[in-house]
Amino acid sequence: NDEIGEISRALSSMQENFIELKNNIVDMDAQIQNINIDENAIYQLNLSKDNPFAGITSSVNELLVKVHRYIEQIKLFNKEISYKNEMLMSSEEELTVQLEEINAQKEHIHFLADHDPMTNLPNRISFNEKLISILKTDAMGGVLLLDIDNFKGINDSLGHLFGDRVIMHVSNKLQEIANPLVFISRFGGDEFLLLYECRE
Repeated sequence: NDEIGEISRALSSMQENFIELKNNIVDMDAQIQNINIDENAIYQLNLSKDNPFAGITSSVNELLVKVHRYIEQIKLFNKEISYKNEMLMSSEEELTVQLEEINAQKEHIHFLADHDPMTNLPNRISFNEKLISILKTDAMGGVLLLDIDNFKGINDSLGHLFGDRVIMHVSNKLQEIANPLVFISRFGGDEFLLLYECRE
């Protein structure tokens, strides 16, 4: 019960407090090593009230709470970023589809500028361009105008739908003879133009 005994008891108590702190820190280190950000649990150091290291543990616990809050904020930011990324990807897909449709429409418009919409044969504009290009080469050839006789009577008696079928049938037959030297086009109505090019 003398001074040495008091010092010995104080040192023993200090050793116990230190061991308690050490065990808590070792345990916390293991928790940090295996931390799972998907879990909402917050690990806290837990020392006895009379432990002189209680002040340190309070600061560490506050730090752990702040880290947990930051992790929660990061998770929210990540969720928001993922949602916006999905929205952007969806918008990109929609824009890609719209762009493809626009390009297809452009191609169709360019096609219609040079072709007859019913038969898909080159129209009179294409025929004129082809004729001019051949005339510039001084090539020999001939132009034939094919007109369907009594076509008005077909339309009047059987209707325009039947008349359109006749036009399509004639155009299909003409396309069978088309080749690099025979250019087939629809002049308009029931008339077709055939351009024959002679090459020596």
